[in-house]
Order: sequence, then structure tokens, then C-alpha cells
Amino acid sequence: MKSYIRILLVGIFSVYLVGCSSLKTVEQTAPKISVQKNAEPLVIAVLDQRPYVLNKDKSPAFEGLIRSGFGIPYSYNTATREPMSLYLGKRLTHGFKTAGITAELYPTSLDVTKGVLLEKLSQNGEKSLVVSFSEWKYDHHAFAKSAFYDTDIIILDNEGNTLVNKNFAGKDAIPSGVIANAMQEVYKARFEAIFADNEVRQALEH
Repeated sequence: MKSYIRILLVGIFSVYLVGCSSLKTVEQTAPKISVQKNAEPLVIAVLDQRPYVLNKDKSPAFEGLIRSGFGIPYSYNTATREPMSLYLGKRLTHGFKTAGITAELYPTSLDVTKGVLLEKLSQNGEKSLVVSFSEWKYDHHAFAKSAFYDTDIIILDNEGNTLVNKNFAGKDAIPSGVIANAMQEVYKARFEAIFADNEVRQALEH
């Protein structure tokens, strides 16, 4: 009986996750980035460094927790089941392309450290943007819901020199609505704020 109730609860939460409405697309939720249209082509790498993902406690697709009325947490992945790094990378890359920048998404994996990734990109001969996050999740309860992040933004010039290495961390409110779409709006606004930062913007246009 307990097993049946748990399955039922998971089913209800799954409906809440995506709901009856359709999932918003990459194009709809890509961040609007304002940079000079003649800025150099950019290689974008998004690296998942969340400790609970690296130790395999959570899936690379893990997006956050939805708690029952009793506070019991249930883990949820991205609505597309894609790893979070790819899920974010697609939206970020589209945002730069829409801004008029030639952008290419560089594949990453959990067995690649930040140091190794930066070394590889520094030898590419192209300008690179690395988004490395050690926290990126939501925690949703009927009475309290927040989205947490802790990410490093690193930009290398085409000779491998570091133009900026800056940390952004904090907590965002989650808007009402279907959680999968609400979180995409959170990510969109988060990236728009990060890439409006003067140091980051100057590095992109350097």
C-alpha cells in the first residue's frame, strides 16, 4: 500500500513538473545577450561540477527537488532528460548566436576537470567561454521555493590568456506555473544578469 501511494505521489508530481502545457523551446528561453556584433567567434563549454553529481548521488540531468506536503524530497531531472550542462549549453549558445556572435558548444563530461578543460581550450586558438557550476538546483515546496546557483565564468582569448574569471552565486525566486518552464525563465534571467556584468561583457568584447 505504501509503495502504491509513493508511485501515485510521483505521478502527481510528474504532471506538475511538465503539466498540460508544452515545454518551452530553446529559442523561447535563450538569454538575450547584448554584445558587439563584431565580437570574435566563441567556443562555449558548460561544465557540471556539482559534488552530488560527481559522486553519482544524482544524475547529470538532475535539476532539483520537489517536496511533498510532508516535506519529503523527490528528485527531478531536466524535462528533456538531457544533462544539465547540455540543457544550459544549448540555450546559452543560441543566445549568443541570436546576438550575432558565431558560437559553438564544446562537449564536456563528468570525468573532465576544470583544469584539463581550460588547458584544452587554451590550445584551440579560439576565444572560449567556460561556465563551470558547483551548485545549480531548485528546492520546491508549497510554502517555500528557491533556485540556488554557484558558478564560475571564465573567458579565454584566442591565445589562451584569461580575460576574466569571476564567480556568481546566489538564490533566485521561482515564478509560479509549470516548474519545467518556470525554471527555464529563471535560467534565462540569471544568464542575462551574468552577461550584463561589466567585467564579463568587456572580456567578451575584448
